[in-house]
Amino acid sequence: MEYQLKVNQGIAPFYLGESIDSYLETYDCECVEEDDDEDCEIYVFFHSEIKVNVNTTTRLIEGVQCGRYCYMEKEDVIGMNIHRFLERKWLEGEYIVETMYMDEDDKIDNLYDFDCGVMIWVNQLDTIETVFVC
Repeated sequence: MEYQLKVNQGIAPFYLGESIDSYLETYDCECVEEDDDEDCEIYVFFHSEIKVNVNTTTRLIEGVQCGRYCYMEKEDVIGMNIHRFLERKWLEGEYIVETMYMDEDDKIDNLYDFDCGVMIWVNQLDTIETVFVC
């Protein structure tokens, strides 16, 4: 399945600010409890291709993460070189880059945090691995 990155909206078919309940009736998923944030539940859809952050009080979608088949203007950004992505100028505004140390492997990723609500995780080879919209 292909997912469409929609800036300030979500990653289609999941949209920010919408109730998770209709998605739970439509798609198979698993709820993953997060210990560090009591106000947020994470639902995993499509064999872990999509993760949706939901406010436990309002039941509204606050963030959508995609690790496979995430398209923008008919191009899959997962696996794309970050410099090629930036050359496309798909995202307006500024961004900062943070170095992240991931897991017990001491894996280093860079997080590109755009002020339009999009975060992109990039591996050591400058390849996009994950996109998050909030």
